Amino acid sequence: MEWPRPAEGTQLFTFDAEAVLYSHRQQEIYSFNTAATAMWCCLELGKTRAETTPILADALRCSPEQASAHIETCLEQWDELGIFAGSERPMPEPRTRAITWPDTKPELLPLRLAPEPIEQRYRLLGTGVRVRYQSLEQASWGHPVLAHLEAPTADYATTVDVISEGEEHSIYVDGRPYGKCVGLHRLTPYVKAAVWQVPLRNRRYFLHLHAGVVSDGESLILLPAPSGSGKSTLTAGLVHAGYQYFSDEAALLEEGDFGTIPVPVSFCVKSAAWTLLMPLYPELANLAAHERQDGKVVRYMPPPARSLPKDLGKSLPIRRIIFPAYVPNSTTVLRRLSKADALARLLSQCLAVPLDLNPDRVGALVRWITAVEAHELVMSSLDEALSLVSP
Repeated sequence: MEWPRPAEGTQLFTFDAEAVLYSHRQQEIYSFNTAATAMWCCLELGKTRAETTPILADALRCSPEQASAHIETCLEQWDELGIFAGSERPMPEPRTRAITWPDTKPELLPLRLAPEPIEQRYRLLGTGVRVRYQSLEQASWGHPVLAHLEAPTADYATTVDVISEGEEHSIYVDGRPYGKCVGLHRLTPYVKAAVWQVPLRNRRYFLHLHAGVVSDGESLILLPAPSGSGKSTLTAGLVHAGYQYFSDEAALLEEGDFGTIPVPVSFCVKSAAWTLLMPLYPELANLAAHERQDGKVVRYMPPPARSLPKDLGKSLPIRRIIFPAYVPNSTTVLRRLSKADALARLLSQCLAVPLDLNPDRVGALVRWITAVEAHELVMSSLDEALSLVSP
């Protein structure tokens, strides 16, 4: 491959010997280790392949032949990413914040309201949502999961209707088909998702992360992790230990200071964690089991009233980021992460970036994470994990 030039709109942000590269055209951020950082700096400085090879060999502590092979691998990977001049990919489609409609098939039951529907009103992220159930039986499944968000006199921006015929249930949002299921044990995940999505759409934020969030009253601990990593279990454990509950599944990082406000939907506890959390939350044993769209069986546990912040509209700064990883039979250990690694892991749990990226926003993100503690928590014991996170 010919010796390339960086594409227009790429910008390197360094953390000591590591870095992240921002591509404005691709609207993407890439994590660079020490060797990749050194090589990219050589490209930006206009150094030749012959000049770059010994620099990389020194950075990798390897032979010139090994450094040359590493250079070729990087060139191929970066060419595929479109971050070289002449290799750019088509620009991504503009982002939207529309509601995701899980099921809009025409065979949903017709939207015919009951003469006297069971109406409940809730408030989340400052937005009111009205839910109308056709029967008390439906409400007995859905309302307990949302009851801690109840706001009986709230103005509402949207309406969720549940229409049933026998065991079949159809869910509408503002008159539009949203989803359907068979069996009351499958209904609540749809209602919960609908109640959550409209306030999310109406809220301005920079990053939507899949993460637990707890607070000491002044600052936040962010717990980003993929499903199955013990995120909800750790969040529930920290709340039991006295932390305030912000969320077990969503952190909306605001532009500028990257603080976040509470999103206190009920804990979503998968069946594998029921036995583990019952000693802390005995009430978990008596909660209904719900089957989600992905087939997983969960119990939705409302947060303890004492754990909810007094002001659900107040944003707090993030002081620590801990990436939990449940590994059975492992030694529970807390390891410090480099800033570049932490940012890469954080972005891997990003579900949405509704605001377009630009150098100023990315630069602010880099400066923010530089000032935040970041650790990986490998855990097999909840008690040991809690003692490390909150000694």
